[in-house]
Amino acid sequence: MTIISLFTSKEYTTGGHKRYLELLRGLATRGFQVIIIKDRIRDLPADGCEIIDLDIQKGFSRNRVFGTALKQYLKGSGSFTATLDKTDLIFQFGESASYAVKILKKNLGVPVFIALRNNWVEANKIIRSTRKKTPANFLKGLAYTWRDRWVEASISIIADHIIFQTSYDRDRFRSRQSFPLASTTIIPNSIRASWLKKEWKNTNKSTSLKKLLFIGSASPRKGLEILIAAFLIVQKKMPELSLNILGSVNTNLEKRLKDEGLGDAISFCGYSDNPLSYLAEVDLLVVPSYYDSFPNTIMEAFHTGTPVIGSDIAGITTMLKDPRLLFPPGNAMECADRILSLVNPETYYEIRELCHNRALEFDFDWIEPWEQLILSEMGRK
Repeated sequence: MTIISLFTSKEYTTGGHKRYLELLRGLATRGFQVIIIKDRIRDLPADGCEIIDLDIQKGFSRNRVFGTALKQYLKGSGSFTATLDKTDLIFQFGESASYAVKILKKNLGVPVFIALRNNWVEANKIIRSTRKKTPANFLKGLAYTWRDRWVEASISIIADHIIFQTSYDRDRFRSRQSFPLASTTIIPNSIRASWLKKEWKNTNKSTSLKKLLFIGSASPRKGLEILIAAFLIVQKKMPELSLNILGSVNTNLEKRLKDEGLGDAISFCGYSDNPLSYLAEVDLLVVPSYYDSFPNTIMEAFHTGTPVIGSDIAGITTMLKDPRLLFPPGNAMECADRILSLVNPETYYEIRELCHNRALEFDFDWIEPWEQLILSEMGRK
């Protein structure tokens, strides 16, 4: 069976990018012929897959310029047309290539499977609620709302089957789009991923609460400001507590905290290509996002055996599940209370055990459900 996929991003940096390539490589090792269409300037770790390079021009919309380049390529490549004739399935990971997928479907006339990795309608709605109420932000919010709903509507028309990470995202999507339940599948992420190295498995041996860790960008969606506010509340009762911030650096925030005399307690560690080494050495990962569909940071904590708590929202709720591991999103006081509850050694041990048990649910062969879905659904066509 031949599968064509599009890698439209000019970067290869996110957890979603890693997951996408992991899946395509995995399908290739199981006998599928996998063809990846990508930007010529970006090399990808795509062993076992056939690569087709496009010359992508600069433009306002990556989706649009990628689709335009694909159109030009289809017109001028006889060898590719021969490959197209053998294609059985278009498979797309993410929502950012709807225009290019539409072009492929029109040319091939084969089914389209789309794996949605984010719920941007919901996420951007929550993010807008945290911003100042100004005319500019209001108009920007309207523009984002229109764009996100247009993308969802396009996907609901193009896709023959949609794969979600959680029932939360699936149900929200279907509340906005009339897409049949029978044409959806839920496949969560797994901790069996190539970048989660075996040597880091269950390496965290912490027994008490002294070091906190945040992993992520300084984007408002990630809730770093909420965690810092919670940390300052907790530090009044636990002056020895420290917080490490791993990810893109917000220089203004870093300077402000240093000016307030918090430079020793809060450390900005910058980006690391090995967050597992940090997770192995801290006592608690905190995920304070206003919204997250299925954060890889929690999977990394599960892998190293690091206790983790997070916002009670979307995929974080699905992953952590137990109320003792959750706090309301955007609520610094509740976050602080959850952290303070772990000062008790017995409670801290209970949290470790809870996280260990949650990790077991996500320890499975991740490629298999995708393989079975494709074989099952394509067998019905």
